[in-house]
Amino acid sequence: MDTMLIVDDNEIDRNIIANYFAEDFMILEAQSGEECFRILKEYKYNIDIVLLDNWLPDMTGVDILKERKLDQRFADIPVIIVTVNNDSANLIEAFKNGADDYITKPLVREVIKARVSNVLIATRKYAEIQKKNRELSELSELDQMTGLYNKMTTVNKINNRLYEHKNHIGAIIVVDMDDFKYINDSEGHLIGDHAIRRVSRILKDNFRKEDIIGRIGGDEFVVFLNDIPDKEIARRKARDIIRIFKVKKSTVIKGRTTVSVGLAFADNGTNDYKELFDRADKALAEAKKYGKACYHEYGVDDYGTYEEKRESVIVYSKSRTICHVIDKAISSKYNVIEVISSDEIDKVIKQQREIRIIIADLSNDEDDGKLIMDYLDKNKDIAGIPKIAVCKESNIEQCKIAIQGGVVDLMMEPIEKDIVRRRVSRIIKDEEK
Repeated sequence: MDTMLIVDDNEIDRNIIANYFAEDFMILEAQSGEECFRILKEYKYNIDIVLLDNWLPDMTGVDILKERKLDQRFADIPVIIVTVNNDSANLIEAFKNGADDYITKPLVREVIKARVSNVLIATRKYAEIQKKNRELSELSELDQMTGLYNKMTTVNKINNRLYEHKNHIGAIIVVDMDDFKYINDSEGHLIGDHAIRRVSRILKDNFRKEDIIGRIGGDEFVVFLNDIPDKEIARRKARDIIRIFKVKKSTVIKGRTTVSVGLAFADNGTNDYKELFDRADKALAEAKKYGKACYHEYGVDDYGTYEEKRESVIVYSKSRTICHVIDKAISSKYNVIEVISSDEIDKVIKQQREIRIIIADLSNDEDDGKLIMDYLDKNKDIAGIPKIAVCKESNIEQCKIAIQGGVVDLMMEPIEKDIVRRRVSRIIKDEEK
């Protein structure tokens, strides 16, 4: 049932109007402007129409209409002015301030009911049109395939953020699928479209609601992080995205799809999307040259990625939880390189990074880590690098295999940050003696 608020200091007139509409409306009554606003707030503006007497003890109907314009919640409620005469000047003033219609006293049942009905119909049609316009506007901002922002919207929103937050740290992350043309050519465009939608879902799931995520063309995506307290947050996000695509298999696409990432920061008064995007795009090109499935930060050095700046620890694990704990424990001092296969370790070694420790997760391995330890034990390129194994405490066989494989330490799953930090620190100190 609809709700009607009758605002009139004359009790007889209130009763007449209430009787006219009692069958179709829940009736609320107010005798003054102050009481009118109190009832509106009490009912949280869930009122369908207001019949407002133009002359009240504490204020006029026009005064109330002026206040109404300042509060969108009230402005959305239609108001019909009830007046004792056809005073043109007052009626013009009422319409100028947003009155939807007027009724003159003495009240005629058929007239007042018809006018209330017409105003409600017009208001609801207008609300429906506004809703459709909003929906169309939102659709025009979105990429139809993924539901992310399209290129034009992405550019506009990032430019607005850059302008509004000039003195804050912002980061742009450009994500590009690796070998997307091969997926399209070998598996068809339907599978290619599936891959694009999959990337969009993963990006939406791994960034904040306030971050701007857009598809800017083909298999290329942009994420803008605003007001981040520390650059390391964006770097960690870039690493996480690389990691997720390495680990997660698609149920439709054969094998794994990986992505490369370019990262650039807006922390020196950068207020133009094109300038910031060009930096991130150049960084992306470096990541592609570097071997794909990695990220590069613009301006860090001429070759390679941010990870090369520091000594590295390889984490050989398919467990996101274990990788996350280790990353949290030591990433402030060491670059944590997460891998899920021996081929990826070989690739890291070929890049001639300085590897201090390899942490191998045996806890979820079907063969208790035999293949992993066999590879680590026989690979001459990593023979001198100390190794730590993560095992299940209840699995004695895993522990034996790890010890026989030459690890210098064992950590029992579930691992904790403090334990990881202490063990890594102790082993590196022992190596340096």
